[in-house]
Amino acid sequence: LYSEYDFRKKNNFPYVVGKLAISQNNRIYKDKTPISNIYSKDITHILRYRCQALLTSYVTINNDNPKLTCRLYGLEKSSPTIAIIDKNLKIKSSSKVFKNKNLKKIIFSKSINKAKIKRLRYTNTEIFNIKTLGKEFNLRYVLSILHKKNLQRILIESGPTLLQNFINNGLVNEFYLFKSNKNITI
Repeated sequence: LYSEYDFRKKNNFPYVVGKLAISQNNRIYKDKTPISNIYSKDITHILRYRCQALLTSYVTINNDNPKLTCRLYGLEKSSPTIAIIDKNLKIKSSSKVFKNKNLKKIIFSKSINKAKIKRLRYTNTEIFNIKTLGKEFNLRYVLSILHKKNLQRILIESGPTLLQNFINNGLVNEFYLFKSNKNITI
């Protein structure tokens, strides 16, 4: 019952939940072909409701243009803060997440594009300028910032690259894999 709480207190770190949907033939996504069904989508919205932040990448935002909100009846106002990894601030500011000004957003970047930063801040977006370790961000540092902002349960909803980096660094506490009965061809 208290394992999640104990983990957070012991490690001063948020509890991280990973989620990935794949096709029957283990493909991730192609041309916006939906993999999930109504049941897995409902579970995704329950996960969004139960987490204080949803972590994704600019690639997911730019390619999919998702809303990333909780759309369960009666829980629409319980959407998580959206945390976005975007090293060079390549995110499209016309994306749905930025049109929703009620949705809190955090971007982790190393960009110094002052005009874009200023534009994004008008959309309820906080930007953290952090350094990279080689090509990648220090994911532990990203999580520590989220923890300091009292975001204690994080859902990673991204493509396989970002999720794999979290898994490889031993930073995922719980994982949901949705496997469809549909095949996707390349």
